[in-house]
Amino acid sequence: MVSGPKHLAVYELASSAVMESDEYLKVRSNPTEWSKRMSPEYTATTYIRNVYEMIHPTGLTDEIASSPMAPALQIGRMGIPAEVEDDWNHWYDTVYVPNYETVEGVRRGRRYTAVAGEPKYLTMYEFDHTEVSKGDEWLRQQTAHPDNARMREAMIHLPESPGVWRKTFELT
Repeated sequence: MVSGPKHLAVYELASSAVMESDEYLKVRSNPTEWSKRMSPEYTATTYIRNVYEMIHPTGLTDEIASSPMAPALQIGRMGIPAEVEDDWNHWYDTVYVPNYETVEGVRRGRRYTAVAGEPKYLTMYEFDHTEVSKGDEWLRQQTAHPDNARMREAMIHLPESPGVWRKTFELT
């Protein structure tokens, strides 16, 4: 038996404000019969509808904007104690993500902060395949910097996090 989430939908929007627009709210409050049959909001046993804004990199580059979706994603959802949050964010952006981006099969890493929902932080790595984070090179990065152990211990991951997801299709 498979446990845990089976499907993931990721929507990259021009702005999180889209989620509060009159147009979006009208569509959301008047679902079609097809939407009622297909939407996880109506059919899923676990439904997480968080909204995040990208914080790393600080802006959407042309490379990111023009890239197709990666074949696999690893998504970590975590909180962090307030007393280490500033140091942790600096370390995550300047050490942790850049080190993982050197691993063969990693296309890029991005970080987000919650606008709606919990936990406060989400990290998304784009992979060439689903096995990247099982390899020795990935695992070595966990101890590659002297601050890694302390900062990793501070992270409060949600259940099933991080999770690896394989692309099934892409809307363009």
